[in-house]
Amino acid sequence: MNKMVSFEGIGYVAATFPVDSTTQTYLKTNYTEPTTGNVDINGKQLAVKLNADGTVGFGQSTVAKTDALLGIIMAYEMDGYASVQIAGGVDNVPTKAAITAGRQSLAVNDKGQIEVLSAGGARDTVVAQASTGENLFASIIL
Repeated sequence: MNKMVSFEGIGYVAATFPVDSTTQTYLKTNYTEPTTGNVDINGKQLAVKLNADGTVGFGQSTVAKTDALLGIIMAYEMDGYASVQIAGGVDNVPTKAAITAGRQSLAVNDKGQIEVLSAGGARDTVVAQASTGENLFASIIL
């Protein structure tokens, strides 16, 4: 018998934030649907951080404490705003490398993937299902 555990949607809380211009450009460049001209990131589970000016966006290619995970983009609007899940369970979040289960200090890189901050400093997030070298997606509980 094959059993699957899902954390998706448990304790779901979302808020709307403006998206910084660098992240908007990345999303438009990499996720624009050619037939509609709209950015389609549904189901991509891209992670974001909170910037000092109240916008959300991706971090740096080499993550730092300032790139601490805020949440996961659930919907992006062409006016530059996004619905960001800030609490609850999320499955299939892309990771840059394998991440073990347990409490981890997570950050967001420049592609919306999560990474472990080796020095810590970000809020601890529960990695409920680890990602592996063959499956670079994790389940997290914000």
